[in-house]
Amino acid sequence: MAASGQPIATFCGAVDAAAAVVPDLPAVVEDRSGASLSYGQLSDLSKRAAHGLLRAGVVSRCRRPVATCMRRGCDWYVVYVASSRLGTPLAGLSTDLRTDPSAAARRNRQLMEELEPQLLVLDVDAADNAPGEEEEAFGKLPPLGSCRLQDLLQVGIE
Repeated sequence: MAASGQPIATFCGAVDAAAAVVPDLPAVVEDRSGASLSYGQLSDLSKRAAHGLLRAGVVSRCRRPVATCMRRGCDWYVVYVASSRLGTPLAGLSTDLRTDPSAAARRNRQLMEELEPQLLVLDVDAADNAPGEEEEAFGKLPPLGSCRLQDLLQVGIE
């Protein structure tokens, strides 16, 4: 239940409810780096990212997802909650099939073709590929192309 006594119907609603009650409590803690986001930070960043997704051209409440190729960590959760705010599905592509990178690339190309995502959000490692490697790794890019979370956050709320 939210502080208002109303049931929480969405994941972003749960994050916002926690941010209202325990804003400084950790919401995400990364195993490898120890980086973390509090509920307040996750709520604020995901609102900015949702605005950035809209400014990038993502259509809310669309069956076509926003695709991510990101390690599961702080940035991924920001994009996940932002997508929840828009009522848009999120499709997570492989980042962890290290033993056979060609299998990950095949799986990612297949998912991109079948799901036809609106936009592809990459983490820093994936976004640092040389030009042309994105199409090799993901096949045909979405109509809105690809970006990093930092690109979405730079848009900001006017």
